[in-house]
Amino acid sequence: MIKDSVTTMTAAVQAQATSIDVLVGDQNHITHSMLALETQAEDISASTITQIASLTSDLRALEGRFLRLAPILRQLQRGSTPSPGSTPVESSSAGLAAKVATCEQSLVALRNLIEDLASPQAPFPPSTAVESSLKELQVQMKQLQLKVVGKGVQVANKTFQTFEDVRTWVDTHLPNHRYGLFVDGVSIFEFFSSGHIDAETTYSSFYSQHRTGFKSTFEARVASSVQNLFPSVFGKSDSNLDTAEALPALSSPEKWDSNDGNTGLRYQIMRNMSDVELQLQETISTVLGDYPEAQHIARECLHQSKRFAMELCQFITLDFQKWKHRGHSKKDAWKMTAVCVRRIFEELYSERVVARDVYDQANPSFTTGKYLWATWKAHAVMARYLKHQFYEHPSISAVLARHLADNYVKPDDAQGTKIKALENQLKNLESTQSTLQSKYDSLRVAFNTMNSVLLKDPDQKQPTKQAKNWKGIPAPGSG
Repeated sequence: MIKDSVTTMTAAVQAQATSIDVLVGDQNHITHSMLALETQAEDISASTITQIASLTSDLRALEGRFLRLAPILRQLQRGSTPSPGSTPVESSSAGLAAKVATCEQSLVALRNLIEDLASPQAPFPPSTAVESSLKELQVQMKQLQLKVVGKGVQVANKTFQTFEDVRTWVDTHLPNHRYGLFVDGVSIFEFFSSGHIDAETTYSSFYSQHRTGFKSTFEARVASSVQNLFPSVFGKSDSNLDTAEALPALSSPEKWDSNDGNTGLRYQIMRNMSDVELQLQETISTVLGDYPEAQHIARECLHQSKRFAMELCQFITLDFQKWKHRGHSKKDAWKMTAVCVRRIFEELYSERVVARDVYDQANPSFTTGKYLWATWKAHAVMARYLKHQFYEHPSISAVLARHLADNYVKPDDAQGTKIKALENQLKNLESTQSTLQSKYDSLRVAFNTMNSVLLKDPDQKQPTKQAKNWKGIPAPGSG
């Protein structure tokens, strides 16, 4: 029963593809007919213009001759009509007058003909078949003009208006359902190596993928990336970090770049990117070799994802250095950078969330279509960030604007606050100095009293060691 259903569906799809090919052929035939008709119209218009020019030239020549004959005609018209007994000269004059009259009639006819040719009219007789073809072609052209991206997606040289368009494309151009070869700015990070993996862990992972129905590890990685806000290299952490304003896996700037030119996630991404690119390119060429359109789109997705990842890394480094250069502490500078990066991944997640929890092993066409739809939607977000070079993107600008608003202080208020703080500090210092002066005066009086007593003691010839130590101590501020 299932085999018959599959056969019926395959026949229906093939019939639909044949119908599409027939429609495309008809459209091409109509286009060629239109071009031929336009060429014929241009040729007829050129021929008509040439005829008009020739007739105009003839008319001018005839008008010149008529002007030369006009005086003779007027002179002859003043004479009588030739009689049978008239002389040959008079007969010749009468014949000449008749010829002139004929010329006048010819001139009038030529003028009317030129006016008719110059008036706008159809260059060729109308045809019902041609008119219907033209109307049909105009309708198709309007449909093509209305076929813009809108709420759909555009990737490489393809435009998909709805999710159903993607499902149709999957059934006709990607029958092996290898959606794992189409990556974006999030899923590409899942292909980076994360150190040593035990053989038992690898076997367990392969077994789980087989049981859940994934075609390969590529599909498993892409599917798992849709479940999380961050890629594992940015979001995997065991700490109780406040993730509202931070990257869980990068709690400090040293984990991103330790400033030794070698250690940190930044350098790990730069070193491993070429390996990830080679892995995906080779697999795309092998698996999608029989599907050239799918291969082209997968390569374009890989190229744009790599570009996004590398420019994101550069943005993180430069943004952190910028905040430090402006006088912020290392902690505050990294907090600002982490907030900006988090906003980027949040916007990507808002588009990719349509494919979360959609995996259906019994319906691979639907599952593949959803993952591709989410991936290509994310590419639209990536394209906007790349176009604005991250800094000029509205989401990043909003983060910076909020930061400036939270830390804004009016210049007058700032100056008054500083003066008041200095005055309070000066008062505190004066009070402290007065207290210390009082204590010193009390100690000096006690010292002098004790020293005088010791000097008057007859049994004590010299001052005690303690007296020697206190004797001659200058007063504060005496030098």
